[in-house]
Amino acid sequence: MSTRSLLLLVALIGGAELFARGYLGDRPPAFHAGAWLLAASLWIATRRGGAWLRGIGLGAGALAALLSLAELLPAPAPEAVTPSVSFRESHGDPLALRSWWKAHDAERRVLDGNADLTPGSRIAWFGTPVELDARGWRRADAPPGGAFRIVVAGGANTFGATQTESERPWPALLAAELDADYTCPRRIAVINAGRPGHTLERLVANFDVEIAPLAPDLLIVEPGVDALDGLLPADDALPALAPPPRASRWLAALEGRVRARAASRAFHAALAASTDPEKLRRSIAARRYRELLVRARQHGIDVALTSLSLAVNGSSPDAVIRFHESVWPEARRLVVANRELSKLLPILGVAYRATVLDVSQDLDGADDDAFIDLTRASQSGRERLARNAARALGPLLSRPDPGCTPRGAR
Repeated sequence: MSTRSLLLLVALIGGAELFARGYLGDRPPAFHAGAWLLAASLWIATRRGGAWLRGIGLGAGALAALLSLAELLPAPAPEAVTPSVSFRESHGDPLALRSWWKAHDAERRVLDGNADLTPGSRIAWFGTPVELDARGWRRADAPPGGAFRIVVAGGANTFGATQTESERPWPALLAAELDADYTCPRRIAVINAGRPGHTLERLVANFDVEIAPLAPDLLIVEPGVDALDGLLPADDALPALAPPPRASRWLAALEGRVRARAASRAFHAALAASTDPEKLRRSIAARRYRELLVRARQHGIDVALTSLSLAVNGSSPDAVIRFHESVWPEARRLVVANRELSKLLPILGVAYRATVLDVSQDLDGADDDAFIDLTRASQSGRERLARNAARALGPLLSRPDPGCTPRGAR
């Protein structure tokens, strides 16, 4: 090999490496230097070859040079991720949703469990006043004597992301649904024991001092995303949607489209994969539920477990999923884990004589009007949740105690 050929080979390899490393490492100087070195090497190396070889060299070199020059142009428009019209009208684009949450950063930190509410205080909750009792729950009247007590325990969604004085948390809506749907010898009292950041683990730890003293006849446990611990697919099972910062905006836009399609394929493959029941039983989520169910049984308390609904599910359009993913990057992993939870709850229900309430009808995946973000229900969503729970509670309420019958039943 001649010295000239050797130098050209070194220039080609060096230019290609600088180009690739500069792009992937978001180092523009290396990217541009590599692009022009690669372009010059290709032009020189192929100029003495045949027409087809010169064409390949000229085209590849020109592409590398144009990618470098293209960084002087305005950035390419990102691929649209706007979902359905109704969702766009109520939430705008991802930037608008992020801006809205930024304006309510204090509430978001509370809902995410990153800040605590002060028990016994009066707070401005999305601009409306909310009274808290000594436990940090929403203040409410004590249940009447002799009432059949239903305690709803959960986190942020149970507490309720209410935004106006007319909105209500879903346990309060459940009480109204039960009163409208059933005739009972005893009053039915629904107690909202929801507190943002209150996980299954904390519910178990505080059971004896928070739940047991209420002497509930029925405990309804609404899961938060913490209930999906141990059920999430591996990080490499679902590729990240957005690439990290790159040196070329144009290549990054192309890479983003490729990643989006790969993420969609991997997502649906994960949803279609079979589930190992034994793996579900050994999961962290199963252990925490078992601890809770055992603790409740020790106090003679019946338990009903509700399913978890998210704004998107496996049937949601990919654009809608990507919308939420732009705000909540783990959206797809949470959807896959929620599928696992829906299979785990019946297993636990049979093993520990707990009732499983499927409250997902018209709610799970209803991003258009039932959620304010991926996990928190809007007023419409809370109304659906309460309605579904009231219907699902029919068999439990028909037992001798409390002996309820549906209104209108003969």
